[in-house]
Amino acid sequence: MCADCGTRFTDEQWKTIEPAGWDTPRDTHPHPCDDCKQRAITAERQATAQRSL
Repeated sequence: MCADCGTRFTDEQWKTIEPAGWDTPRDTHPHPCDDCKQRAITAERQATAQRSL
C-alpha cells in the first residue's frame, strides 16, 4: 500500500521499487504510485530551489 495515498499496489509495482542486486542503485523516491512519486520529486525540486535563493 502506498504510504502517501493509501492505494494498494501490484507485485509489478513492488518490483519497480526493489533493488535488483547489491550494486543496483535505489530509487530516490520509492513510491509505487506514479502520481505520488511525481509529487515527491516536484516538492524536492521546489525545496532545493528555495534554498538556493
